[in-house]
Amino acid sequence: CPQLQNIHALSNFTEFDYVNIGALPLLQSFYGLHNVTHINERLWLQWLTVSDFSGFNSLVRVVDELYVYGTTIQTFEGLNNLGSDGSNIKLTLEHNYHFANFQGLDSVQVLGSFRLVDNHQLTSFDGLDSLTNIGYMTIENGISSWNGISTISSLEGLYSLTDCGTLNIGYLEIDSCQYEQYTAFFESISCYANLWGDI
Repeated sequence: CPQLQNIHALSNFTEFDYVNIGALPLLQSFYGLHNVTHINERLWLQWLTVSDFSGFNSLVRVVDELYVYGTTIQTFEGLNNLGSDGSNIKLTLEHNYHFANFQGLDSVQVLGSFRLVDNHQLTSFDGLDSLTNIGYMTIENGISSWNGISTISSLEGLYSLTDCGTLNIGYLEIDSCQYEQYTAFFESISCYANLWGDI
C-alpha cells in the first residue's frame, strides 16, 4: 500500500524470517520494528524515502543479507546493535544516491560479503571502525551512471581490517597517490586486491 505512513502495527514482533519493505514513499521511519532482534533470512529495503534506520534499534542479527536499493538513506544510524553478537553479515548497497557514511554500524565486526554499487555521496568508510574481517568486497561506481563518477577519498573506517579475502574496486576517481595508498594498505593485510577503471 503506497499510502502507508507507518508500520506501528508490527510492534509486537521480535523476530521475522524475511522482511521486504519497498515502494512506500510516505514511510518516515522503521518504528514498529523496534522490538525485532533477529531476521532469520533477508532484510530488503527498496525505493524508500527514509534518511536512516531509526526503528531497528534492537536488531542484532540478519542471517542472510541486508540489501538496500534506491533509497534516500544517508547513514546506518538506528542499526547500532547489528552484529554485536559477532555474527557474519552480508551487506549490499546499490543506487542510494544520498548515502554518505556507515555511522551506526559501530558493532559490525565481520562482513561475509560487502557490495557497494553507485552510491555517489559516499567518500569514506567512516563508521566501520570495529570491522576486522571481510570475506568478499566489491566497490563499483559506473562511469556511465547518471551522477558521474564517485570519489572515495579515504580509507578511514577500514583501518581495523585485518583480513579481506577478495577486494574489487572499479570505476572510481583515484589519483596515483591514492592508488599507492590503497594498494599498500590492502597488501598489508591478508587480501587479494583488484583495482581498475579511472586511476
